[in-house]
Amino acid sequence: MAPLWCSNRAATGGRPYIPAALAAAIAIAIFANAIPNEFVLDDFAALVDNPAAHWPLELEAIFTTNYWGDRPNYENLTIYRPLATLTFALTDALGTDIGPATHRVFNILLHAACTLLVYALAHALALLEFASPSGGGAPLPRKGAEGGSHWHAPFAASLLFALHPVHVEAVVGVVSRAELLAAFFVLLGTLVYLRGRSARPSIPLLSGIFALALLSKESGATLWGVIIGIQLVSWLGTRQRPGTQSPPHAGSNRQSKIENRKSLLVLHLSLASVLASYLLLRWGVLDAVLGGDVAYEDNPMVAGPALARVLTPFKVFFWYLRLLVAPSDLTIDYSLNHLKAVTSVFDPEAIAGLVVFGGASLAALLLTRRERAVAAATVSFFATYMVVSNLLFPSTIIMAERLVYLPSAFFIVAMVALAQRGLPALPARAIRFAGTALMSVLCLLMGAGTVMRNLEWRTPLALYSAAVETAPESAKARHLLANELRDAGRLNESLPHYSAAVSISPGNFVARTNFARTLAKLGRFDEALDQLRVALTLSPGHSSAMHLVCAIFERTGSPPGAAEVCFPSDKNSLDSTMPRR
Repeated sequence: MAPLWCSNRAATGGRPYIPAALAAAIAIAIFANAIPNEFVLDDFAALVDNPAAHWPLELEAIFTTNYWGDRPNYENLTIYRPLATLTFALTDALGTDIGPATHRVFNILLHAACTLLVYALAHALALLEFASPSGGGAPLPRKGAEGGSHWHAPFAASLLFALHPVHVEAVVGVVSRAELLAAFFVLLGTLVYLRGRSARPSIPLLSGIFALALLSKESGATLWGVIIGIQLVSWLGTRQRPGTQSPPHAGSNRQSKIENRKSLLVLHLSLASVLASYLLLRWGVLDAVLGGDVAYEDNPMVAGPALARVLTPFKVFFWYLRLLVAPSDLTIDYSLNHLKAVTSVFDPEAIAGLVVFGGASLAALLLTRRERAVAAATVSFFATYMVVSNLLFPSTIIMAERLVYLPSAFFIVAMVALAQRGLPALPARAIRFAGTALMSVLCLLMGAGTVMRNLEWRTPLALYSAAVETAPESAKARHLLANELRDAGRLNESLPHYSAAVSISPGNFVARTNFARTLAKLGRFDEALDQLRVALTLSPGHSSAMHLVCAIFERTGSPPGAAEVCFPSDKNSLDSTMPRR
């Protein structure tokens, strides 16, 4: 079989791989300035400090622990991504001193591979109708696909995907390896399904790809949703309207329809068995099969009134759309209190999100007969987006740019396909000029945005400073920056950020303990004890806070009651690094 992007050699002068390869090369080049960047955020928990993520390979540890290795303080983590951890360990095998650069190169190459798959997906949708004479949903070539430059739209889609600034978190953050792997396998599985002339030969391959997607990240389950969505588009687009006469060959195709339906049934049963096996594996490893507790600080809608729970997901949808269409003001954190939960039915962003969400869903259904490529890409976008939408269930975080990496692929393909369908109304010369000019401007803007965003990720201090500048009301961004300034010895500079963090999130006892430690280092013991009293009220017996209380008592003799609980074995020096962030 020819490569997925080579379905129509005539369309690109016999060299259909050239635009695909060019898009992949651009995907690599645009992230080249991020290669020297340091580890940041959860890179430490999932990779640097995780014994399972290093060589020599320990398969048992990789497949029987959570993503952060079941280490102290992380035993109850409910994320399971063994394939990502396996790639960390294999990368570590390349040398004894593997740093962030090598791991980041791996991520960039994965992004380039996903770019190739986006090209192939857009190309497949441009060339294929999602119907067969038997009505079973197997794809057939679109009429007139033999000629013309059908590589233009796939090239445009893959370029936009390669250059989009919203992808920086997924590509540059090493811990987001799971995001890239899951996207790769979902896109690959979608292509395998689209390219199959019937479901039967694809069942073993699709099932294997589905298993790999699930082991990469929980969002890999959306591959099944994408397949169902494409089948729905096929059925709606080819079903016979009431009152119309059946075609002459309908009788001869009845047997073919029955066989095709049996194949689809076998496919879905196979995918269901893979999903069930995966859930059993999770059940044996994690405390919660489908997820654990959702912290209010990470997703404020969980503790709000019913109004917030119902309408905030549509506000989040609006924010995601804004990032996809006009990616500005990017940040590492959208939790408390940057993206505020909805408090009124008249919230304009929630209303706009609801209108666009409903309108796009309805449009996808209405386009199933006339523009099946647009409809299929739109339905696939919703299928991959729903698991992070907070609509089906509250997500562990309200919003994150890395979460839209996979949905953005289908979104971009849908938008490019929609634009392509509207262009034929213009003269050929005008189409070429308008298309080239628009793509040039978009690519320059997005490419520049990505290069600049890469630089913000060069060090933890640079990243957290940029986050506070963009989202000064984010408690997490303030806390991260304060910790980084403290560790750099800039204690006085860290205090305003600690103060802001505990003011925005009064219940964050970890931030209060870190705040107290910094105050104690500056000799402001009474203020430190005030913060520790609140921290221990919020979390009685919190070990880091108790150790710090004992250290202050050892230094000052205050508070007097500490003598009853501070045993010699529990004492810590004032310069202790606890609590770790």
